[in-house]
This record gives sequence, structure tokens and C-alpha cells, in this order.
Amino acid sequence: MGGRTDHGDRDRRIAVVRGGARGGAGRCLPVCGDRIRWVWHDEHGGPQRDQQGGDDSEQNDLPHGGWGVHARHVTADGRSSRDQAALLHAQPYHAAMDRVALLARTALFKAFPPDELEGLGPALKLRTFRKGSYVFHEGDPGSSLFIVQSGQVKISRMGRGGDEVVFAILLPDDVFGELALFEPAAIRTADAEAVEATECVALGREPFLAFLEAHPRLIRPLVHALSGYLRQVDEAFADAAFVDIPARVARKLLELAETHGEKTPVGRRIGMRLSQRTLAGMVAASRENVNRALRRFEIRGDILQEAGFITVLRSGELRKRS
Repeated sequence: MGGRTDHGDRDRRIAVVRGGARGGAGRCLPVCGDRIRWVWHDEHGGPQRDQQGGDDSEQNDLPHGGWGVHARHVTADGRSSRDQAALLHAQPYHAAMDRVALLARTALFKAFPPDELEGLGPALKLRTFRKGSYVFHEGDPGSSLFIVQSGQVKISRMGRGGDEVVFAILLPDDVFGELALFEPAAIRTADAEAVEATECVALGREPFLAFLEAHPRLIRPLVHALSGYLRQVDEAFADAAFVDIPARVARKLLELAETHGEKTPVGRRIGMRLSQRTLAGMVAASRENVNRALRRFEIRGDILQEAGFITVLRSGELRKRS
């Protein structure tokens, strides 16, 4: 096979074929222990990173433009080719079950026991995104929901004047993009950007709707999620019209500390890096005004800013200001 490289007789070998095409030129990579190593490509065909582990080791479980993995020749001390091939085929199953466990932790699906969600396992696809890259852009067609497995995703829109409105910063186990599943020709209404190196699990429209039809009680958490979105929009409009900027900043810090806070000996540390620009986009204010409000809260001893993270020290005082 073209492009095969000798890594030594003691190495277990796999042939990697671009796009899953059998018999084409590929490259050989050693398997270290029981772990596969391959190069992951994004949807534009560019390499994103090297990844180790059992996820997506079959050609039918890779993102478009990824690398398919096929066992061609295996040699190992005390292990036959058949045993190693069985191991390779078992790994996609375990990867799918890990994704089902992630699905079961989300607010949308937590009402379902994992065994009921197992049927969705083959439809759950892992996607990786570099820092600063986009899961999707405003105006893109939408046909999948996403779950953050690791990293952070910012949901935002750019105004006509170039100002950014930030709707949410999403962390692991958060779901986004699900509204697009209910319209056959849905268009994304916001940008989804990876704030740092991020992994998401995607679920397409057809398997989701089939699951919804078979499990109608999913409608209740969906309605709850939709009502939550509408409530947030109403509150954002009301805040922008009637609440001053320091109060809006105080409310947003309290909300983030409640939803994404980590308890520390001195307070609740918001578990994401918050730039002043991002926070300004969240409260519909200029970065300069947000900076002034943060400095005032810090001088009063209500918050602590350190290395891009904010810790709420006196939530009661912030609540009075909000």
C-alpha cells in the first residue's frame, strides 16, 4: 500500500486512508499499547490536532474530511491479529457509550435513563474545533444540535455597527443549536465560536426527531428550554431599557456564579474566563462602562479579578446593587 512506513516489527500497525477510501494511498501510524493515534481533520480538510483514544476509529463514525482507520497488519507480543482487530472494532462501541453518558447529563435528556438513550449512540458524532474557530455562523443552514464535551463555546451576534451581543458562554454538558431541528430549512440565528480548544458531540435532525416521536415525554424539557430562552430575551430587553449598567453587570455576575460557579474558600469563582469585551456583549454595554463597574465592585470588595477569572466574594452586596 502506498505511503506505508516501517515502524519496526514490534509495533502494531494500522493503515490510515483519507476519507475512508479503501485501497488508496495512506499513511501508517503505530499503535501504542491499546490506544490508537491518528490525525483529526476539520470540515475544511485542515489538520486540527493529533488525538489519542478510541473515539471515532471507524470510517463511518468520523466527521466529513476525517481519517478512516482500517487494520491491515497487526503484530504484537502475545496478541494475535484477530485479537487486535476485535479490540479495534470494540472501541467505537465504547466511544458511543461515552457520548450517550454525556447526552444523559444534559438538561434536555437527563429525564431519560441511559439505556433508553443507547439507540442514539451511533448518531452521536464527535467534532473538534480550534480556539477561535466556529461551530457555525449566523445564516448557516442548521440540521444538528451540539453538546459541549470539553472547552467553551460563545453564542453571539454582530450588530450593524460592529458591536457584539453575547447570548451565552457554554461549558461542558451545555446544549446548543437544538432549535434548528424543528424546521426543515432552518437557518442559524447566531454565531457559535470556540473560545478555546473545544470538543462537541453533534446529533442530527433525523435521529433526534425519530427519538422524539418514540419518546413524547421529551416534549416537556423541550418546552421548558424554549420558555427559558424566551424569558432570557424578555429580561435582556427589560434590563437594557430600565436597568443601569452597574446593576446589569452585577446581575450577570450573580447569574454566572450560580450557573457556572465553583465554590472556593473566599466565594464562588465563575468557571470561565470572562474578557471585558465578552461581558460587555452579555449586558449590552460598552467595554469601558463594564470596566468601570468591575473596578468599582472590586474596590468595594464584592469581587476578585485574577488571571481572567472573576470570583464573587459578597453575593449579598452584589444582589443589593442589582
